Amino acid sequence: MSTILHLLVVASEFPFPPVSGGRTDIWRRLCGLRSLGVRIFLVCWHTGAHGPPSREHLEAVRAVVEEVHVFPVSSRPGALLLRFLALPAYPSPVSARMLAGEKWATLLRAAASFAPQAVLLDGLFGYATASRLARMLGAPLSLRSHNIEHRYLADQARFAGSLRERFILLFSTIGMRRFESRALRRCSWVYDISSSDLEHWRRQGISRISWLPPMVQVPDADDRVAGRTFDIVFLGNLHTPNNVMSVRWLLTDIFPRIRARLGEVSLCVAGSDPTAEIAQLCRAAPGVELMADPATPWPLYRAARVLVNPATSGSGVQIKTVEMLHCQIPVVTTSVGAQGLPGDVKALLSIADAAADLSEAVVAALAGPIPGAGGRVDALRIFGIEQLRHMVRRLSAGADDARQGHD
Repeated sequence: MSTILHLLVVASEFPFPPVSGGRTDIWRRLCGLRSLGVRIFLVCWHTGAHGPPSREHLEAVRAVVEEVHVFPVSSRPGALLLRFLALPAYPSPVSARMLAGEKWATLLRAAASFAPQAVLLDGLFGYATASRLARMLGAPLSLRSHNIEHRYLADQARFAGSLRERFILLFSTIGMRRFESRALRRCSWVYDISSSDLEHWRRQGISRISWLPPMVQVPDADDRVAGRTFDIVFLGNLHTPNNVMSVRWLLTDIFPRIRARLGEVSLCVAGSDPTAEIAQLCRAAPGVELMADPATPWPLYRAARVLVNPATSGSGVQIKTVEMLHCQIPVVTTSVGAQGLPGDVKALLSIADAAADLSEAVVAALAGPIPGAGGRVDALRIFGIEQLRHMVRRLSAGADDARQGHD
């Protein structure tokens, strides 16, 4: 086998621009794999919410991968009927990414020409397409698990802001628990983002699984917010139900307590696609500035005295918490915001779960030293490229085993 790994990646969504935790995780992994010399063939989908990728965004991805095929997740009535008929064998988010006809034939021809030695499913929802490609191309299939999806979707449905959104999310949960467990068992290996989710799956009898932390690559300091500083910064997408609920809690309960203690304190709420509710709450709250759709998080992180992540639900790992820790600035979060991280990394955080305790933790952070500052560099090494290098070795070894089995 060649020393250069040919890897077919099937991602649940188009990863650029990396404006959400899931996209960020996929994009940084693609860039890291490219830096390790891996040749990548990417299959992914775009949703109606974001529309097809622009030429500029496609070119950014093509600078990292050798070939990319992007398909729409259709929301037309006919497509929705097909998803309903596919139940319970395939949950809606999975059947929405199944391909047929000329789309499938074209993709299969291109993938066969690329001759992948391994298939990496980056996110569960592309499983039907990824497993079919792996089977027809004779390549082992591995999975990067981002969440315990049946729990994550149920939480999102619980906090949805409209009946329509709640119905769509609840529809997505039908059959997901059973399907997710079956899919993980059928993969040759699972790379889980979360150490706690990893233990959950091991308790379910899944043994071919290991922890793959998210990668963080901190760019050199820039001056795009030069001269701007904020006492407190929150940054995350501002449209998913769980994030909307967290920001609502920050603006209506936590931040008012901080201002009652300290007086004039500034808060920047930043992120992609803010809902009308978030925009209105920011306008109404004294001392709050909304910054929609920042191109990159790092200048905003560096403009803060304290970074906050008042997460109230979710699974996997909170990418924003990990990013915040790389900025040498105090980070205050909840148990949910710290979940999935090892103990030495959690020790770098101020963790509280009640509004009164969170506000006191922020007040203390504004006045005191950074928790665990001396050990940050060592504790954060696990978010570097070395963990990805281990994954490439395992993928290459699995490809060798598969090739020898076919000989």
